[in-house]
Amino acid sequence: MRIAFIIVTFLSLAACTKQNPNVCCTSTADCAAQGLPDITGCGGGLVCRGNQCIAETCAASTDCDAAAKYCINQSCAEMCTDDAQCPGFGQPATDQFCVAGACVACRATSDCPASASVCDMGTCRGCTSHADCASDLCDLDTGACVAETTIAYVTTGGSTTSGCTKSDPCQIQRAFAVIDSTRNAIKLGPGTHTYLGTDPTVFSPLILSGSKTATLFGPASLEASLSVSDGATLRARDITLTDSDPMNRDMRLLCRPVAIGGPMSYVDFARVETNDFPLGGAPCVMKVQRSRLHAVYNAAFDLLAVDGEVAGMLGATINRGSILTVDQTEFNGGYAGMDLQHYSSLQATNSVFRNQGMHGAIFVGINVATSSVQFSTFHNTFWGCPNGTPVFSSKDNLFLNEIAGAPANTVYGTQCVHTYDLVKPQTATPAGSNNTLGMDPRFKDALTGDFHLLAGSPAIDTADPAASETIDFDGTSRPQGAHRDVGAFEYKP
Repeated sequence: MRIAFIIVTFLSLAACTKQNPNVCCTSTADCAAQGLPDITGCGGGLVCRGNQCIAETCAASTDCDAAAKYCINQSCAEMCTDDAQCPGFGQPATDQFCVAGACVACRATSDCPASASVCDMGTCRGCTSHADCASDLCDLDTGACVAETTIAYVTTGGSTTSGCTKSDPCQIQRAFAVIDSTRNAIKLGPGTHTYLGTDPTVFSPLILSGSKTATLFGPASLEASLSVSDGATLRARDITLTDSDPMNRDMRLLCRPVAIGGPMSYVDFARVETNDFPLGGAPCVMKVQRSRLHAVYNAAFDLLAVDGEVAGMLGATINRGSILTVDQTEFNGGYAGMDLQHYSSLQATNSVFRNQGMHGAIFVGINVATSSVQFSTFHNTFWGCPNGTPVFSSKDNLFLNEIAGAPANTVYGTQCVHTYDLVKPQTATPAGSNNTLGMDPRFKDALTGDFHLLAGSPAIDTADPAASETIDFDGTSRPQGAHRDVGAFEYKP
């Protein structure tokens, strides 16, 4: 009898603890207060209100809440059944499509806007590779797929007479010929695209002039001179500009008006590499970022040289120089990394200058306009400025010249004012203040071109406390410590 009584009692207790199907809870604390072991929701389109599952009436999803976002037949439900019920409560207006019971922004790429044209698991996002786009061309800067109708497609074996379409691509010289106001992208297929002109011993460039705008997209190599003139705009992304013949130094970019006083043109390079391919402007507006400019076979030219026009000379009526902006770019070799002349100006940040020859890292010529270089690293080169009224601000830069026979002074000349720079070797006090002289910056491996700082470097946390630069050469955020670090690379513990 006692055993039977225990069994009956146990069954009675089990029956008493069976969960009421109308009871619900929405948080751990709420469930504990109701004596429920887990968060318990409602089924059948019901919503949890006051720990009871009820049918909530609605006229639109805005009348519902996060627990049951969708208004179906005047009741709030947990899952949608039709696009007309989208977006659900609290969802963005872009979530217009019902997929698997939830409102999402897209079912396919065609549902997405041009600015975020890839449909990825119900969410529109920007493209991150050419394979994301039906046109095979992603603008990585904006994350937008470039429309096929705006692209001239180029292959190394393409035609010289075709329309440069995706199905019938052309050669590079043909692509420049078809560029117009609506077709302004040139997609280079893999390989090296070569145009030497009718006489490879003279300057026979691909020409972009007037109001035309063109963007060269890689990844690919281009062996061809480029001329940008009279207000034209040339952009290049993921391109290698090269001159493969070490005896032919004619390949180059030249950006200038055809006639003195003509419209200035614009050159914008990002993720571009040049090999024995000098860039020049006279005058020109130039922007170079996240790029590498190299002298491969010898140093018999300046990697980037800009000039201007002088009133009263060659018909010029005003003084007008080039405007040069450089960021996160390496200059390796050359007579000079950069050469500035005649009212030209430079704003450079987060860049590397190394192995320059007789003209040094930056050659400061005649009548240079107010310029600055900041948070950059100079290795096995020097920076010599003329004496005179200051025109160049050098701030938060790091200089180390350890080449055999290096001069006692790595920087000199009063036209360049140095502030919060670290310079070695340096026996004379440079113009400026708050500089650190003669100390080893402690690079990770300068011989292989790795100018990251080692722990304990005197460059760490010693930049101008008022500096505002937010990234370094690699894109690492500044500062990583109490203050920003001197040079192109922020030390990251």
